[in-house]
Amino acid sequence: EDLKPDKTCFHTLIAACKKNRYPNREVARAALWALNGMKRLGHTPEPRDYKLVMECCYNSLPKGSEQTETLHVLFQSCCNDGLFDKNVLDFVQQHFSFQAYQDKIMSRSVGRRLPHEWSRNTTEGRLSVDGKHVAKDDKITILSPPQRRNQ
Repeated sequence: EDLKPDKTCFHTLIAACKKNRYPNREVARAALWALNGMKRLGHTPEPRDYKLVMECCYNSLPKGSEQTETLHVLFQSCCNDGLFDKNVLDFVQQHFSFQAYQDKIMSRSVGRRLPHEWSRNTTEGRLSVDGKHVAKDDKITILSPPQRRNQ
């Protein structure tokens, strides 16, 4: 019988990689391999998988264009998979530059609501730019964007 990793194996590898706190491309590659492997074998990732891999890449890749590009690709993949939740939003708010946050989040929001497609496969449902869950017809007024550490 052909043995294949199950979702728990992938979660465990991603969680182990996330614990790394030092620049190490191999750790980031392992986390990315686990996320992609999960998808290739037909396992559906969860929002927490994306957040953990983002944290791993943030900690493991040297600061600069490689790290930034990797995080942006993960962000887009998470949105495309409909798995963008409050925890991923919190990560983006804390670790993306102000300009990247404006380009990736604020420019795509409609009335401060994030696109429904981004969170269509989450249990939480649609989010606003401040991380609140919104019903389809809710109107949201936000006076200022959320505070981020890296501006």
